Amino acid sequence: MRFNEFDLSTLFRLLRGKCKSIVRNCIIAAVVGFLIAWCIPKEYESSASIIPETSANAMEASGLSALTSMAGINLNEGEDAIGPDLYPTVVESNQFVAELLYTPVETIDGEQVPDLLTYMKEYTRGPWWGYADLWMGRLMKKLNPPEDHNARGEGERINAERLSRDDEMLIEGLKNCIDCQMDEKTGMINISFRAQDPLVAKTIVDTLMLNLQEFITAYRTSKARIDLLHYRQIEEETKQKYEEAQKAYAAYCDTHMGTTLLQAYQTEMEALEAELSVALTAYTQVKQQVQLAEAKVQEKTPAFTVVEVASVPPRHASPHKLLMAIAFAFLALVCTVGWYYVRLLFGKDEPLPA
Repeated sequence: MRFNEFDLSTLFRLLRGKCKSIVRNCIIAAVVGFLIAWCIPKEYESSASIIPETSANAMEASGLSALTSMAGINLNEGEDAIGPDLYPTVVESNQFVAELLYTPVETIDGEQVPDLLTYMKEYTRGPWWGYADLWMGRLMKKLNPPEDHNARGEGERINAERLSRDDEMLIEGLKNCIDCQMDEKTGMINISFRAQDPLVAKTIVDTLMLNLQEFITAYRTSKARIDLLHYRQIEEETKQKYEEAQKAYAAYCDTHMGTTLLQAYQTEMEALEAELSVALTAYTQVKQQVQLAEAKVQEKTPAFTVVEVASVPPRHASPHKLLMAIAFAFLALVCTVGWYYVRLLFGKDEPLPA
């Protein structure tokens, strides 16, 4: 196959002669891009930012851990297994997203929707070309029904551990609407959510922030709460023994009034007094341990600083009609120039004389 040899000036002369054709193609592409963007439903994005409380030791070690991790050295042994850098992974986990589907929402028009799952199925819409994929998918299911062992019954909640194919697609679609990022320098967590209704977007961001705070609090205080439960159980046992010893001592005193001079009775009463004293001491000590455990839970409970609260977005975030029109026009320009270049390379076009 023979190729023509030419320089850039030859190509520029050819493109100058085809200027009208290039401009026409760019205008047509821009109009097509604008129409496509017009067919895509508007999406609104709401976001919020918080900074969870971190311990002083963690803040001091953060700089060293970033350096030593490159050498394979872990300075966080004994610290939290789920650090702040893993919070975005937690937010986008199946369990976290599945619980989010049952959040009641309200549209900007004041219509109450039972939950986000109902909103996504009945209140969201896609571009017109998306219906072709939907109909094709339904047709394929009828022609070749898939085996789905995790299909749930009517009215049954989604189980994140046994997702059906439809539920998996639904959760993946919801994950695409969630964006959680963490700034490693400041520790700030930014969460945003996109929806076709601005109030729904704001509601879900608030729910995400609240659920994340509850998760962090439950995780940070899990060991302290287990210790508190253990000490409370011991407190109930020691209290019961103390009350039994108190009743036994009181009953003995009531039934042996006036016989205190007898040595046998005196010995028995002293033994009951000793048991009562031991029971009281044990109960008092355990009660102090319960108070310390309660203080430990309060100490481990993190505080959250809300840097930016979620708000109802006044303008849609996508699609950007102008940007899409420009992108289509630029693509048409590149394709048209490339087309004339190939034609000139293979001798299909002759350049205009200089």
